[in-house]
Amino acid sequence: MGGVFPATDDRFGAIIRSRVPFIGSAGALDMVNFGAPDTIPERYRQRKFHVHNPQVTLMRTTPEENERIGRWIGEKLNRMDGPVRFFLPEGGVSALDAPGQPFWDPEADAALFTRAGAQRAPDQQSPAHPRQAPHQRTRICIRHRQRAPPSGRTPGDPSESREVTMAKFERSAILKKFRTMAARGEPIVGGGAGTGLISQMRGSRRRRPDRHL
Repeated sequence: MGGVFPATDDRFGAIIRSRVPFIGSAGALDMVNFGAPDTIPERYRQRKFHVHNPQVTLMRTTPEENERIGRWIGEKLNRMDGPVRFFLPEGGVSALDAPGQPFWDPEADAALFTRAGAQRAPDQQSPAHPRQAPHQRTRICIRHRQRAPPSGRTPGDPSESREVTMAKFERSAILKKFRTMAARGEPIVGGGAGTGLISQMRGSRRRRPDRHL
């Protein structure tokens, strides 16, 4: 589709080749990033856009595009040999894809989630779970190859897929936890996608990281 942040065909390739466990989610798949409005290709001129700032213009993906994206993701997940947990944010895949926001499109999201879940291999499990709330709901799509079902379970056990409501944490509680971890010398790993979240670790042997928290 183009844009300034296109994924290559080797997306997820490192996980597939290394066979390590994988935890992922479908974040910001409601948008294609372009530069200033005059950089948008002519073929997309009639689409739905959101101007984030003078240098960033976002284009909403369509149900048809999301179906193709979901199928592509599902095929990649099926090639992973390690345990896989893939989160489907049914309340929206970005801050713009929420009720009352410019990219809210339940039809497009449903196409994405349906295709990503339908592409599981026969020995993988991803039971469907109905949406129970219009926002802040997440379906955990669990995929794993196993020689035999866990004790007391059968393939397709509904406990392998569930909805959760994302918990909220107070900033003070998070900082207290981080400071305790830093005092014990435990690593703190931060990451983000699609929200502008940036985590930076500072410090050295001569300068303790927790002084910057």
